[in-house]
Amino acid sequence: MSLTSCINNNKEDEEINNQQNKKEIINISSLKGSYTIPALYLIYLNNKNSSINKYNIDIVNSTTEIIQKAINNQIDIAAVPTIVASDIYNKTNGNFKAISINTSGSLSFVIDKSIDIKDIQSFKGKKINAYIEDPSQKYILEHIFIKNNLTIGKDLEINYLENISEFTQDVFDGKIDIALLPEPFASSTLKDNPKLIRSLNISDEWQKIYPESNLAMGVLIASKSFIENKKDLLDKFMLEYDRSTSMVKRNPTDIQNIAENIGLMSSELAKLSIPKYNSISINSEKMKSNIIDILSIVSFFSPDLIGGSLPLDDFYYLK
Repeated sequence: MSLTSCINNNKEDEEINNQQNKKEIINISSLKGSYTIPALYLIYLNNKNSSINKYNIDIVNSTTEIIQKAINNQIDIAAVPTIVASDIYNKTNGNFKAISINTSGSLSFVIDKSIDIKDIQSFKGKKINAYIEDPSQKYILEHIFIKNNLTIGKDLEINYLENISEFTQDVFDGKIDIALLPEPFASSTLKDNPKLIRSLNISDEWQKIYPESNLAMGVLIASKSFIENKKDLLDKFMLEYDRSTSMVKRNPTDIQNIAENIGLMSSELAKLSIPKYNSISINSEKMKSNIIDILSIVSFFSPDLIGGSLPLDDFYYLK
């Protein structure tokens, strides 16, 4: 390459960076895990100053931080569990709206290969040890068993564990033969143990009961003011986010290094687990019905988790 070409390329890069710096920044908070996976390609473009919009993306470990930022009007968009989206809506008097479903969750059963599990009925008489990151997952799991005519405590036992490191080690060592694990823990536990296999996953079991419904475990929300005053930026974001989701699903190998670079997980583990995250993008009328399905179940068991009551129709931003 000639010196002139190098100078021209440097000028082009400088011009791109100048244009990016002039853009208005969109503040996004995303809960680490399933809720961030669909945005990995978008994060990559943003870090390269190649995205259409300019984003300040904060990946956090706790929903408490996101809720507080929403209350203080410090975020434009957030990726959160569906129940947290409802809680934020109620806590902010309707100041945040759901704009898209972004994940149907990543819970799957990891079992000893000697155990015969063909369907949900196969769990009759068995003990399941489960680790859940989102309280709604407990109620969704129990709802699936109820709809399959299995009574917890009578037909099967579910033991919820909190120490994920100890739990996965016990599964790996063969002390637990039926485990329910989210990603990336399911993939990491399976990686070096040929005695373990992946069995059923909760998203598929949900759709066996409700064929027309996606399991809406995570959503994107946007502030009312951002939607009303920055619709052009929102529209561009949705285009970029849909593209990112598609890239993550179609090219997980290309995305794995991004996951490592931003501290989500190692590149090796990302290659195994990203295809299992069930990243989706639904922002049509179907979004509303899918979210209502989840919130109605959780509300029946524990209304406090969704902020005390189901959101009104103005919670749903439908294009």
